[in-house]
Amino acid sequence: MPLERIIPIDPDTRAGIWLIREPESFFRSRVHFPINATHPQKRLQGLAVRYLLPELFEDIDPDRVYSGSAGNPSLKGAPYFISFSHTGDHAAAIASRKGKVGIDIEFLAPKVSRVAGKFLAPEELIFISRTDPVLHQTICWCAKEAIFKWHGEGGVDFKSHIRLYPFEAGKSPWIRAGFRMPGMETDLIVHYACGGGWCMAWCRDAAAE
Repeated sequence: MPLERIIPIDPDTRAGIWLIREPESFFRSRVHFPINATHPQKRLQGLAVRYLLPELFEDIDPDRVYSGSAGNPSLKGAPYFISFSHTGDHAAAIASRKGKVGIDIEFLAPKVSRVAGKFLAPEELIFISRTDPVLHQTICWCAKEAIFKWHGEGGVDFKSHIRLYPFEAGKSPWIRAGFRMPGMETDLIVHYACGGGWCMAWCRDAAAE
């Protein structure tokens, strides 16, 4: 069973990564919720993130997941905030009793450098590593995507609404970030991990840190 990693953030918050190697029937043994994706890989990803939830906390029922108005996942009748992400054969999930969460996982790929100027402000581009820009930019993308999912209401411009403060990729496991939208301003801490060709970032309500 390829449960790649569980990250015990604290007693009330856990994240995990699943390496998808099983057929759809394996996930259907636990997840009975209908996944409407027509593409087989998309269906497997949708099943895997739900299958992963009880691995984080045993009392989570994966069939109680539903999508909110902005498409973000929520749990009916359970004291958990959740977030999902997937890329290729990797699925990631986070669950917390403490407050809203967001998570993102991406593979390292050179194409991120071609679009970095679309999601990073000039002040952020300055601190990107010259020796390993793909790693640094991928972590930044994951961090901003995790914040976007934490916000959960759409309408977010990655360049102007989310600001990452300078950090050295791989030297510190967390990033200071600011979220600024009309009517909402807050500072956040985004944590990240990398391994096996992927990077993953997650965040939660500042009061829970």
